[in-house]
Amino acid sequence: MGHPHRGLGKAVISPTTEPHMPLYWLCHRHNNQIYVVIEPAHSLIYARLRASIAGLDEGEFTEGHELPGKWKVAERMIGRRLSQAEAKRLLAKFV
Repeated sequence: MGHPHRGLGKAVISPTTEPHMPLYWLCHRHNNQIYVVIEPAHSLIYARLRASIAGLDEGEFTEGHELPGKWKVAERMIGRRLSQAEAKRLLAKFV
């Protein structure tokens, strides 16, 4: 698997977040599968833009949600496509 933060040209989006930057749960449907990406951003539209620049927005965008601030998401899960198993485990921890 390639670098999870591939960009267009020289643009590369880092998963590093500012303190207190919200995280967004973005869902895309492609080939009858749902893909989840968690992106840090100040708004949903900016989270979608970051995912797009990183090439993580394959397929149709279906929904996006700001994660509650109390959710602690491992840095390794931010800024890449989560497997369906990873997404289910993460969601199960918090629901």
